[in-house]
Amino acid sequence: MKKLVLITLIGIMTFALNAQKSIIKFNIDSNKALQKISSVVSIDNVQGNTVVAYANDAELEEFKSLNYDFEFMPHPSTGKSLTMANTVAEMASWDRYPTHDVYLQMMQNFATNHPEICRLETIGQSEEGRDVVVLKITDNPDMEEAEPEYYYTGQMHGDEIVAYIMLLRLIDYTLENYGTLDRITNLVNNYEIWINPLSNPDGTYTSNNNTVSGATRYNSNSVDLNRNFPSPELPSPGSQNEAEIQMQIAFAEAHNFVGSSNLHSGIELVNYPWDSWTSSVKTHADHNWFEHVSRNYADTAQYNSPSGYMTGQDNGVTHGGDWYVVDGSRQDNMVYYHNCREITLELSNQKMLDSEDLPAHWNYNRDALIGFIEAISYGFSGIVTNTNDEPLHAKVEITGHDEDNSEVYTDADVGDYYRPIEPGTYDVTFSAEGYIAQTHSITVSDWETTTNFDVTLEPAAEVQLSGTVMDGQTGLPIENAEISFPGTSVSAVSTDASGHYSLTVFEDQYQISAYKNGYAQNNKTVTVTSENNVVDFALVTSEAITFETEIPENITLSGDVDWFRSNNQAYEGSYSVESGNISDDQVSTMTLTASTDAGTISFFRKISSESGFDFLKFKIDGTEQDTWSGESDWQEFSYSITAGSHTFTWEYEKDGSVSSGSDCGWIDYIELPSDAIATYDLTFVVTNGGTPIENATVSLPGYGAQSTNASGETLFTDVYATSNATLAYTVEATGFEAVEGTIAVTENKTITIDMNSGMAVTPSSLDFGDVTTDESSELSYEITASGLANDVTVTAPEGYMISNTSGSGFASSIVVPQSSGTIDQTVFVQFNPVTVTNYTGLISNESDGAPAQYVEVTGNGIAPNTPNIVISETSMDFGQVTIGEDSVKTYSVSGSDLTNDVVVTVSSDGPFAISTDGTSYTNSITLTQSGGTLATTDIMVKYAPTQEGPFGNEIIHESTDANTRTLSLSGDTPVGIDDMKNKISIYPNPATNHLTINNAENQKFILYDVSGKQRLTKTIDSNQHTISLNAYKKGVYVLKIFGPNNVSTLKFVKQ
Repeated sequence: MKKLVLITLIGIMTFALNAQKSIIKFNIDSNKALQKISSVVSIDNVQGNTVVAYANDAELEEFKSLNYDFEFMPHPSTGKSLTMANTVAEMASWDRYPTHDVYLQMMQNFATNHPEICRLETIGQSEEGRDVVVLKITDNPDMEEAEPEYYYTGQMHGDEIVAYIMLLRLIDYTLENYGTLDRITNLVNNYEIWINPLSNPDGTYTSNNNTVSGATRYNSNSVDLNRNFPSPELPSPGSQNEAEIQMQIAFAEAHNFVGSSNLHSGIELVNYPWDSWTSSVKTHADHNWFEHVSRNYADTAQYNSPSGYMTGQDNGVTHGGDWYVVDGSRQDNMVYYHNCREITLELSNQKMLDSEDLPAHWNYNRDALIGFIEAISYGFSGIVTNTNDEPLHAKVEITGHDEDNSEVYTDADVGDYYRPIEPGTYDVTFSAEGYIAQTHSITVSDWETTTNFDVTLEPAAEVQLSGTVMDGQTGLPIENAEISFPGTSVSAVSTDASGHYSLTVFEDQYQISAYKNGYAQNNKTVTVTSENNVVDFALVTSEAITFETEIPENITLSGDVDWFRSNNQAYEGSYSVESGNISDDQVSTMTLTASTDAGTISFFRKISSESGFDFLKFKIDGTEQDTWSGESDWQEFSYSITAGSHTFTWEYEKDGSVSSGSDCGWIDYIELPSDAIATYDLTFVVTNGGTPIENATVSLPGYGAQSTNASGETLFTDVYATSNATLAYTVEATGFEAVEGTIAVTENKTITIDMNSGMAVTPSSLDFGDVTTDESSELSYEITASGLANDVTVTAPEGYMISNTSGSGFASSIVVPQSSGTIDQTVFVQFNPVTVTNYTGLISNESDGAPAQYVEVTGNGIAPNTPNIVISETSMDFGQVTIGEDSVKTYSVSGSDLTNDVVVTVSSDGPFAISTDGTSYTNSITLTQSGGTLATTDIMVKYAPTQEGPFGNEIIHESTDANTRTLSLSGDTPVGIDDMKNKISIYPNPATNHLTINNAENQKFILYDVSGKQRLTKTIDSNQHTISLNAYKKGVYVLKIFGPNNVSTLKFVKQ
């Protein structure tokens, strides 16, 4: 007992001497006040109007400036019986706290004692250099399997040491009961569980590695780790670079966690997202699911505990921000930035339990801790692959439901995804870059079922996207305009001197932006396909103030620190203006003075500030129009003004304490009322002799191409007025001659285009390739025409003939009749070479009153009857033949158009010989042709080894001017008894669940699938080694085993 008292006193003294960390208690009047305070000190607990918080020296001084009455609170270890375990054995009854060395040894022992399901990893070192370790528990810990990944983290607050012990016990319980308890066995076999009991070792062992007495909430740099993760309202917290934070972020990014939880003590409840907002401001898209699983956790803990346990806030469950709003929490970081489902568990009203109370709290929480892992697989899940059965990194998004990054993504390694969600029917879109998105209806029937839904995405076609960027007023091309694709990985391109751009993209819907300094940006949303792959832009000069080169003279700067040009942020181009770097109770002011027409002033603004306390304000003539605070990206605002002189003022103003975010505002692209550039409507009417032409294509550079309707009309809207210039246009229609022209855009106009009759031929060229001079070949093309006054005369060049009918009626010239001025006719072309030469020419298609069309034809006349040798086999394997014995196999040889006999030769000496009668074997035979023909002749091949194999050889078949034919030979001799004993083998083959490798001890193997992708690498640790095949799909696999002197390649089939 004296020893325990001494430890307690040392803990109190240590904490007292460590003046940088204080615990304070005070009362508040409102939640708004609490929001302000939470950005100054680290809120620990809120009960009604009473707040308990932690503060380091600097935070405490800033808190004092808020003028709240407060009192100091004792350290959580005060009066506690904290018995330490100095050996692993002393942890056997779980009623002690381990020293740091004992903790690390326990983690190592878990992995060592359970290698079949457990691995230990170090994810980094704390600020003081202590290892931060995690355990992975799953049935195949060295394989990446299609299983949901779950992550438990404990003790980010170093003095909340109940979580620490609960997670150590969860590890122990899981490992010891695997294979015994069905629930635990199912958990390990179907989930990938990661547990990090101690994430802030410097805080827990702040006194020394042998005691938790004096443990502190903060890390060694006096930073609250659970207030400095990037979060929705605090994307760049000031202390996010702490080692303990960065390693957790990196670990999350390296995995695809479906669910997670961080454990604390100090109250008893389950806290779910969001911490950053109250539920009246914003709820998570899966709010109902979070509330349900949190309620299940609390109910399960209450069922396994005495009355009154786990009843904090709303009977043990709270939306985080409704308890108190806080930025920088690990929970919101995992949910918002990693698409994970994380909750925060508070497991004890006491931060530090007496050692003897630890076993009871494990019993309260054991089933609930296991249940939450199980809950992440309920909803719908599956695997997303491409048509080659390769896993994809795909986005899985619920239409009309997901928001604030609530969508999920597949694990790129295996393609699996998991979407926990409440029961219902959902429209779910599966998308991956380079693939065609699919939307499916998926139903989840109840809270504890899983709907499996696998998806195979078809590859999107690659499309050559092109277009032209022109000045909308002059009609001239714009060089070096940037074409960009926001929100995609497609790289921006620039236009050339002709205003033209071109790049390859996948078929998909894109927002495409065209911009050049001095012009207003033009954005279009386009679904790009092989038929819709030309996107033009018309840009007009901009009168907006963009700050790309300077701050205009009619803008004045005042306040404590001036605004300045900044390239940190910009709505358009590279520069904007940024408010000055002011301190508390200061202001940075920018004023624009201008005489304007009546109309609107508009601008884009962005802000990053302490929400609700530091503001960006906009005033017109001294009257405030709008204020903004918090985190908000670029957004446009417009305000009506009268004609006359005005002052427009932007102020960034700070209150008396606290900074948050980037602590500034930005302004860009200010537009004042002016003589706007007029736009007009242009209607094109396309006819032939007064008759409307439907589906004619009218192209207007900068505005795209449009088709005419049944009345021959198409309308271009909002075409910019041209200044002393004209716009060029082109009109095209099948069967008609294209029309080009220009137009001055000065008013709404109707342009009538009367097209001359014409025709088209498809394709415009035919290639017959090689044709012998005693044969012919036939191809065809189509003639289409409309509005013709006369029939079409078709004339062929030398070596070719034409017909309206396939296979007959060929002549050097034919007539294709028109009907009511139209033609849709197939013309058949026959190539008849008479000499060995190339035949190239044009087939003319002519009709009076229409432009002639031509089809280019080409072909080669070649000599007939090329000598040819044919063999029935190209390879022959005799397998194993005993020395002194022989084996005979047969194949056949024939020939045509020969000019000489065929010589058959075994290429070198060896155990192979050939014969035509099966009696006399030799290395060379001559086969006699007759009239250029070699009748089919059987050749017997004898394999008679006289020494140990293997052997290989070739049989060569040759004749003058004929292609040489080669038959490959192979054979071997039997393996001796000793060799058979040591030969590597595998069984069963085909295999279903397992594959056994014999005689390969201490040799490395690599397993490949049929596509050549490496699936598993391992060193064989016994003479009979078994591989689990449960994670692999059915198909053929290749096993390469690397011995000391050779490589064995074995194939097997997974059924």
